[in-house]
Amino acid sequence: MKECCSEHDTCYETCGKTLDSCDDAFGSCLNSTCEELGGWFQWVGEVRQAAFKLNVNMLYNIVDTFGGLFYKIAQKKVTARYNIHRVYTS
Repeated sequence: MKECCSEHDTCYETCGKTLDSCDDAFGSCLNSTCEELGGWFQWVGEVRQAAFKLNVNMLYNIVDTFGGLFYKIAQKKVTARYNIHRVYTS
């Protein structure tokens, strides 16, 4: 799950990426991570997957609700860095 979060943060900080594309990729990453869970016995794997999916859904809903603000902040920072670089290299 940590890898999904890191990729999501990087996506937010990538100039030109949209909020929806970042959040969709995040959801896909979380869901694929959830599918990889298993256990020693079938029921253990099923319990772990159910608990993980619940956590994934809550995390995705939080990001979906509040992520827009952080996306805007990250995009402003990357744009400012680009503009400073452009001024000094021109």
